[in-house]
Amino acid sequence: MSPSPGPPPVRRWWASGVPAAVSPSPGQDGRYSGNRAHYFSAIYARGTSQTVRSGSSDPELPLFYADQSASPPEDPMAMQERAVRTKQLLIVSAAEIFTHDGFASSSLAEISSRAGVSGGALHFHFRNKQVLGEAVESAALQMLHDIMKSTSVGRPSPLQIVIDASHLLAQRVADDVILRAGMRLSSDATWKGRVELWQEWRSWVQTVLNDAGKQGNLASDIVLGDAVCAITATVAGLEMLGRIDGATDTQWCSRDTITRFWYLILPRLASEASKPVLVAEGTQAAERLTV
Repeated sequence: MSPSPGPPPVRRWWASGVPAAVSPSPGQDGRYSGNRAHYFSAIYARGTSQTVRSGSSDPELPLFYADQSASPPEDPMAMQERAVRTKQLLIVSAAEIFTHDGFASSSLAEISSRAGVSGGALHFHFRNKQVLGEAVESAALQMLHDIMKSTSVGRPSPLQIVIDASHLLAQRVADDVILRAGMRLSSDATWKGRVELWQEWRSWVQTVLNDAGKQGNLASDIVLGDAVCAITATVAGLEMLGRIDGATDTQWCSRDTITRFWYLILPRLASEASKPVLVAEGTQAAERLTV
């Protein structure tokens, strides 16, 4: 009669292929059932090497082992924080590569490598390049909305709001790769996104200038659509002219360049009553926002 082979070697729970249905404590029949994560916690808390069988009555199901030296499960909050950091790293990395290479020429392998994360981590957060591009676009759109909102209070007139917002937008495009990528995706023929940031900017300018006209800030013979097109095209054109190897030539998006545009257009655009209070260089509030 051959000797009993004895119990198989103890294996840590993370390497044992734990079944989907196990729980923190055994039932009356000594079996575990329920949630896998709770199983991990229960095994660690008991602090002894033990054998746990799946809750099924099938005797052929494998045994799973855990030992007291196994590390405890990671704190859920720490896991969540790490996931948020990883996702943000991937968005920034994608923005940098989209800006430099364009959407079509970029690769997920390059994006994950640049972010310093695995391909598996990338696909956990973003199932494909389109979804990742939409995340970049969404983050850029939020930045654009923040600019619009932050310059809409504490200004002497709606026209000054547009002036200050144009200064802040140009500065942020030069400084922030995510906003820059979002703007460039809007003009990328290979990108099929959900929004167009420059159209968002145009719609906002039209709304604010419409308010400016109602408040008497605009010259009486100004055609609103013409003013909206001129301001939108100038700011967008300066961003496009400043594109250099994925970055932005700061000369084109500088405060001086935006100021000279407003010095050129304000004498024709603004009403006589509003000209004395308008600041082509941007108000002090706008300057603080760009710091």
